[in-house]
Amino acid sequence: MAEGKLRAGKKSRSRSSSHSHSPTYECRFCQRQFGKVYNLMIHERSHKENSPSTVMYHCQVCDKGFNKQQALQDHKP
Repeated sequence: MAEGKLRAGKKSRSRSSSHSHSPTYECRFCQRQFGKVYNLMIHERSHKENSPSTVMYHCQVCDKGFNKQQALQDHKP
């Protein structure tokens, strides 16, 4: 039982320290901020995937472009 309390205390200490003084990484396209550079890299791909050179599917109602057919289907009402 004491071991469970130790784990819970350790977990909460690491959680609080991760939120303080963590560097932020900003998207160069939309200025959204991320705590991890990996998450920023994944996010920036979404901007590149929607560039005119990679758009393969277009909505016939609003002409919004998508690079995946499933994304176009999800967009349709």
